[in-house]
Amino acid sequence: MSRIQKGMNVHFHLGRLGKILVIDEQEQFALVESYNSHEQYAVPLEEIEAVEAQLPLSLESSRY
Repeated sequence: MSRIQKGMNVHFHLGRLGKILVIDEQEQFALVESYNSHEQYAVPLEEIEAVEAQLPLSLESSRY
């Protein structure tokens, strides 16, 4: 797996910004909570890795 870790801030699914809560390496999904709506999404790790290639992910705490 790449540098994706729990706690990272990430852009996902149509530009939403959220934080990775859980990574399931066996199923290849991450549970991500949106900062705006606080909804949780199961996001394929492939999608996060594709975004990471264009926009580096961050372990920094968010101001949201």
